[in-house]
Amino acid sequence: MKYLPTTIITVLLLLLFAFPIFAQDATSSTNRKDRVATREAKRQELIENKQVRQEEKKQRIASKTAELKARLAEFRDKKKTALVEKINNSLNTVNDRQTAAMQKHLEKMEELLTKLEERVNNKAAEGKDTSSASAALASSATSIALAKSAVEAQAGKDYTIQVSSESAVRTDAKAARDALHADLKQVRQLVVAAKQSLANAIAVAAKTLGGIGDGK
Repeated sequence: MKYLPTTIITVLLLLLFAFPIFAQDATSSTNRKDRVATREAKRQELIENKQVRQEEKKQRIASKTAELKARLAEFRDKKKTALVEKINNSLNTVNDRQTAAMQKHLEKMEELLTKLEERVNNKAAEGKDTSSASAALASSATSIALAKSAVEAQAGKDYTIQVSSESAVRTDAKAARDALHADLKQVRQLVVAAKQSLANAIAVAAKTLGGIGDGK
């Protein structure tokens, strides 16, 4: 029986142990690319859906605003009419501006969550116990998704004033304004809760994994 030279055996052993590492790195890189591609496709789909909803909302508001103006044109008190029109124009603008700001905050949270997930996964690949961090990440993802859904629903709402009569127009305007403020408050609380949940996930990951900076 012939024996292989020691040098050849050494090379084969090195290749044997090195191959899984190369394969793991290649797989990890492929997985990251797949996740990025999936997120980008989903982001584009959300953008397109958002544009459709915005156009539908724009047309709906334009129709209701035209009806409101026609109704106000019948009022005798023109000062009251002007005031109601001013309030009406501001309500949907405020809603659009605040929901847009909340959506940007949530998008940033999602980006941070994704980066944190990658670092926690790296720790798991190193053989560390990531159960606590993973649970915190899942909770954060749920909170962010809940807030995002609420903000999207809020962004689609219409606060055009529904006028019942000239004598009650101030009350009608106040009702629309109060409804807007109440709705925004509820949605804002969900965004704050999502932010706190993400902060908790970062803290748990840092504490249980001995630091998560730079994925190490």
